Order: sequence, then structure tokens, then C-alpha cells
Amino acid sequence: FGAAISIVVMAILYVAWQSRLVAAMTSGTTHSDDDKVERSFDRAERWGLKRLPVTVIQNTDPGFTGGVLGLPRFESIIIPRDYVEQLTSKHLAIVLGRRMIAIETGSRSRGIVAAVILIVTGFCVSAALPGAGVTSIAELATTCMGFTVWTFLGLLTLTTLSRQSSYAIDGELWRRGADIKTFTETISALDS
Repeated sequence: FGAAISIVVMAILYVAWQSRLVAAMTSGTTHSDDDKVERSFDRAERWGLKRLPVTVIQNTDPGFTGGVLGLPRFESIIIPRDYVEQLTSKHLAIVLGRRMIAIETGSRSRGIVAAVILIVTGFCVSAALPGAGVTSIAELATTCMGFTVWTFLGLLTLTTLSRQSSYAIDGELWRRGADIKTFTETISALDS
């Protein structure tokens, strides 16, 4: 039981310190103010969205897409410098708007809760397997093997929930007045 509590505490600390971890791991430079980002926020505010702190990070990893960081109610947005350079302000508003809606609707918070529940449940189930536990190296190795299988199964099933959440966020963005043509142009630009 103590190990499960430790996992929950570590998960909360991880989410709380995400921005610092991203800054350390990306080894990129950060920018907190940018004229194009400000114009994009102005567009997003027309959709009834509340402005949030944003950090633009220069990074060499083409897979870096940024995201939402921090504990619920203390979130901030992080976006790659490449997005700011590649997208127009109307397209960048779509990127920011999707992230702002994920926060506003509670989708991100629900995702965090679901992930923590999945991790804790997986650890507890894995620790309950025959020969598993946390009191010896052999038990811990068995627990880790069980947890690896659990995690793999979670990756297969959570994509469905994530996809449904993305559809709901996109639908809410359109409902608030975002242009569908601009939305599809943004997706195309990011996929190229």
C-alpha cells in the first residue's frame, strides 16, 4: 500500500514540475513573449477562451510538439519555436485554442486522473501476481515484468479514449467559431 501511495505522490510531483523537466530535457532556449503568439491569443480569445501563460521553446527534435504543463488550475502552454515560425497567427490560434479547450473543459485533468489510476492499478495488480512484490529484488523484477505487460495493454486501450477526447476538443473549438478550413490547413501544415 505504501508503494502505491509513493507512486501517486511521484505522479503529482512529476506533473507539478513538468515545465522545469521539459526545459532541462530539451536543452533549448525559451521565449515567453512573441508578437505572433500574442496575435494568436487575441484570435483564441474571440472564441471565449482565457489567455494562459505560454512558453516557446527552441528545440532540435522534430517530434517535440509541446503541450500543456502543470497541475490543474496552474497550467501553462508550451509550444515549439518551429510552430511559431511555420504557422500563421490564425493557424497558431488553432493550436493554442485546442490546448486551452483541453484545460477549460477538464479534459486534461481527467486524462491525468485516468493515467494515475491506470498506473496505480497496474502496479497493484502486478505486485499481487504470484512471486511478485516489493520486498526482494526477485519479487520486484516480477512486479516490473507484470507492470510492463500492463503498460503495453494500457497503451493499446488508452488511444481510444485519447482519440475521443481529441474529437470532443475539436468539436468544441468549431462550436465556438473556429474556421474548419483554417483547422484543416493547420493540421496539414503540422503534418508536413
